[in-house]
Amino acid sequence: MLPLNELVEKTERAVETAVLWLRILKALKRKPSYMSELRRELNPRPHMTTFQLSLYLMERMGLVRREGVGRVKTWHITEKGSEVLSRATEHLKRQMAVILEP
Repeated sequence: MLPLNELVEKTERAVETAVLWLRILKALKRKPSYMSELRRELNPRPHMTTFQLSLYLMERMGLVRREGVGRVKTWHITEKGSEVLSRATEHLKRQMAVILEP
């Protein structure tokens, strides 16, 4: 069994990653973007390695896609990414309502 502080740290990292992915999806839903402009749009700005790894993993999962030629590619949200964003948003709203209710 994991010590409590290790469990909390793992949970925090998982939540931070999930929130970053949702922030990326939300930004791409507003407007397809180049990688650099997408990262600049996120506040707080994620670490570059974490951000790039997230995008590539999300692409492998079919949540985002790249379009373009050569090194200049625009990132877009996919239909699957839009669905995940919508479902996650509703789920988080319900969970936060439970947590914040008096």
